[in-house]
Amino acid sequence: MTHDLNYDDFFNIIDNLYDEIWVYDNNYKIVYVNKAVKRHYGLNPEDIIGKNFYEMLKFWEPSVLPTVYKSKKIYAIRQYSNIGVELFNIATPIFDENGEIKFVAMSVRDKLFDNILIHSDYEENPFDYSDIICVSESMKKCLRIAEKLSDIDSICLITGESGTGKTMLSKYIHDHSPRKDKPFVSINFSAIPADLLESELFGYKKGAFTGANANGKQGLLETAVGGTVLLDEIGEIPYAIQAKLLQVIQEKTFFPVGSNKPVQVDIKIIATTNRDLQKLCATGLFREDLYYRLKVFEIYLPPLRERQEDIEPLIFYFLNKYSKKYSLSHKIAPKTVDILKSSAWRGNIRELSNTIERMVVITENFEIEPSDLPSDVFTYQNENSREDIALNSTFDEAIEEYESKIITKAYKKYKTTRQVAKALSISQTRATNLLKKYIKKND
Repeated sequence: MTHDLNYDDFFNIIDNLYDEIWVYDNNYKIVYVNKAVKRHYGLNPEDIIGKNFYEMLKFWEPSVLPTVYKSKKIYAIRQYSNIGVELFNIATPIFDENGEIKFVAMSVRDKLFDNILIHSDYEENPFDYSDIICVSESMKKCLRIAEKLSDIDSICLITGESGTGKTMLSKYIHDHSPRKDKPFVSINFSAIPADLLESELFGYKKGAFTGANANGKQGLLETAVGGTVLLDEIGEIPYAIQAKLLQVIQEKTFFPVGSNKPVQVDIKIIATTNRDLQKLCATGLFREDLYYRLKVFEIYLPPLRERQEDIEPLIFYFLNKYSKKYSLSHKIAPKTVDILKSSAWRGNIRELSNTIERMVVITENFEIEPSDLPSDVFTYQNENSREDIALNSTFDEAIEEYESKIITKAYKKYKTTRQVAKALSISQTRATNLLKKYIKKND
């Protein structure tokens, strides 16, 4: 028995292929992409279709399209996406009756094989994976400040809740600085016992104390000469050591334990904390002179719940990261993405990363459904309240109730589909469809 393949069925098949499909017209305009772009770039098709090729260059590198237009030949190229996915792209020109390019079709996949020939005109030029994945203006502002501070040797203080990426931003500053080829030494004050901290930080000369190494020991600060030192969780540093640390910051010198000979160090210092240092000063637990010296250049990293537009790119970044790590392949359902985007994420990026890793490993089916989520993800938190999903009905009914609450709250607050779409990091088309489904139902 044969079945005719109508246009709608054919379009639905192409739209749901695992491989990414792009179609350009003869003038760099994107006329079609399928849903796989979400997995590779954290974008929706409707956010891409209609745009020009050059508007999208920031999402991958290197690029092959101009060469295809010029040479009128098929090209294959290895690329790297903005969220760290290694891709293989085959670009095929499609000609009109006059032999001119009418369209360029691209097939892109994220599973490479050793026997595929990459065109020799191109060299691999991957994104720096230490770069921070973000689309929100608040995080872009943080990165702009970080890039400016990477060019100077002044101390920098990075503040924010646990899990917001303070250590990653510190490494970002180092990697973009003239010191990038020198050591990056991270010192976590909450992980080193207080009675060992001074000797670990500054080192000691031989015979400095009972049990000391006979030859003495170089301190962590000295091991970073020429590079960058991260003073992680500086709010935990004992008061007795703070004066000595202040001397390091101001004069770049210190005395090892048991020595009267100063050590000069050329280091850039970055400090991080999730505590309110000003309050610690008020209670006498932190020196005010050290606090104000640290605060000259401060970067505040907002929590994930205050930059929800970053959640979706991060979801797909971690999905690809852990799929590659564990040699597993998964697709994530749109409803699952919606729930993840609306969660409170009190543990911020670290919690999101752990959640995605868990789902990649334990989910048995190819597609990660809402039922695969940990139970604590089924919470929604806005600025003043927290609501738990009622699970006294069927699963699908509970999901619909969840969607209804989110879209209704957003519409009451923002009034227009454009603003609702922006607030929830979804397309305007999707926002309109959800509003038709739930707002009209509730009227």
